[in-house]
Amino acid sequence: MMQFRALAPVALACAVLFAAACSEQLESTVGCPELCPGQGINVINTTIDAVTLDTTVGSAAPFGAEPFMLLASRGDTLDSRVVIRFDSLPQRFRKVLADTTTTEITTVDSAMLQLRLDLSEKQQAGPITVSAYDVDTDATDTSAAALLPLFTAARLIGSQTFASADLKDTVRVPLSNATVLAKARANARLRVGLRITGTTGQFHIYASESAVPPTLTFRVSADTAVKPLTFTPFSKTPSDEEQRLAFADFRLLVFTPPGGPPQSLLVGALPPKRTYMQFLIPASILDSSSVIRATLLLQQMPNAGFGPLDTVAIVTHVVIAGKAITDPEQAARLIAAAEFTRVDTLRVAANASGAREIDIAPVLRIWRAQGDTLGPRAIVLRSAREGVSAPQAWFFSVEAGPALRPRLRISYTPANPFGLP
Repeated sequence: MMQFRALAPVALACAVLFAAACSEQLESTVGCPELCPGQGINVINTTIDAVTLDTTVGSAAPFGAEPFMLLASRGDTLDSRVVIRFDSLPQRFRKVLADTTTTEITTVDSAMLQLRLDLSEKQQAGPITVSAYDVDTDATDTSAAALLPLFTAARLIGSQTFASADLKDTVRVPLSNATVLAKARANARLRVGLRITGTTGQFHIYASESAVPPTLTFRVSADTAVKPLTFTPFSKTPSDEEQRLAFADFRLLVFTPPGGPPQSLLVGALPPKRTYMQFLIPASILDSSSVIRATLLLQQMPNAGFGPLDTVAIVTHVVIAGKAITDPEQAARLIAAAEFTRVDTLRVAANASGAREIDIAPVLRIWRAQGDTLGPRAIVLRSAREGVSAPQAWFFSVEAGPALRPRLRISYTPANPFGLP
């Protein structure tokens, strides 16, 4: 017994030194005889079909809740427009704030729509013309079917062409002074539809949900002491107040490339899609060993609807839905924050193909700590710009052949690798 007590601190120190000295030798059975004579450790590498269920599910983002609105014209591949509502234009104004009386608006000058841009996904083949249309209607005016017929030459109320160098953080599109004046005098709604015309290209516009919404400005007096009037988006419909905030400005998706073939898993797209994956990992590995690495192996399909500049940043989330939730689409909405898993983001071009890897070892450690009583062990793959970005990445599912289906490659050490002889 005394001999064992004397050896225990030595064994512990040996284990610490071993971990520091040999942590990167993972491809074979390794040992550190210089540090711990006779004390080797096995690192076992195995690749298993651990995914028992995978499927593409929709992401139930509320209508109009996106912080950036995609304005895009990509031929027959992608068409996305933007609608901005100014439903409360005044008929009268105060010349100065201290005035107790108001003056009727009889003139409008320098009417301008100011847009703050997100250029992280900007694409531009040549000068881009942004055209503005009067899209006010009493029809169901959030649907493409009702709004598309209103983007006509007869309803054109302004336009501006931008060279590549002109597309900066903030741009302005002039609007028809006569149209704005008529709307103000009639106390009518001004609802502006934006589209790209004349060439192909795309960029994003900050929405009201961001800190820098679009603004409408115009002058109502030739007197320069009278400041221009400024308005932010506002909608009088629908009746629900929270919905009105969302409907103040929104993306109008006309068409986007379809999803992949039946054997594919989809990440990204508009409307947004996620991939749900459920795992079954042997307890001898997950619960009774030390997992060093765990790599999710995926095979990407090429999506010809997009080009090499169309990328998808894929983030991994742990599903936290309980056993009572058996519908994958519902379960895929109950996820932990990506910061919780600390899994690196996978970035792929939408039109690329080939093998892709995601190190999900942190996920396996979470599952081991939680045990198997909370619910299925599952993850969700989603776009980092979900609901904003149009590119979609396709991957083969478990229904594909052995060489193409998702698999899990694990490097682990058996239990108690530092046992004493």
